[in-house]
Amino acid sequence: MNSIKKLFRPLFSVLASLLLIAAPAFAQSPTPIFGNQSVSLSLTVNASVSLVCTPSAITFSYTGGVGTASSQISCTFSYNVPSGYTFIDWAAYLAGGPTSGLSGPTAIPTSNIFSSNDGNSPVPCTINLPSIFGSTTGVGCYTLVPASSNVSGTSGSQTHTFLLSVNQSNLAAGVYTGSLNVVADIQ
Repeated sequence: MNSIKKLFRPLFSVLASLLLIAAPAFAQSPTPIFGNQSVSLSLTVNASVSLVCTPSAITFSYTGGVGTASSQISCTFSYNVPSGYTFIDWAAYLAGGPTSGLSGPTAIPTSNIFSSNDGNSPVPCTINLPSIFGSTTGVGCYTLVPASSNVSGTSGSQTHTFLLSVNQSNLAAGVYTGSLNVVADIQ
């Protein structure tokens, strides 16, 4: 038995040395102590709207007393607003006043300028604008002031189209100019 002890004694000695060397790795760490701080975060997204109409210019071809627009005008009103907004109002009107929808060698009155709005039948641009758009009378080609909500959610868009035409014979040769103002608001 002594010989076994002699044989294992160096082995136990090596094993004990290894345990002493590794002991710090097996020692239990103290309980962690945490520092704690809360940081407030804030992101502000401002309400925004935009109105984009394309194309930005229209030309008319004139034959037999009828002026045909080169293209329809497409206007998109986009919005990102807080909750509570329920209406989008629209107006499209000629800037020159009722007697001069287009100016040139002679004036073309708004009663001779027509707009096909959103693909519907053409109407003369003689609509009186509601007071929210100012006190302009007899120049509107399109107006929309809804009686019930036409807003869905807090962000989105609406598009309306306008195809203009002129119906006036015997126009003097020359260039006739004007502008269609398109306005939209959300409330």
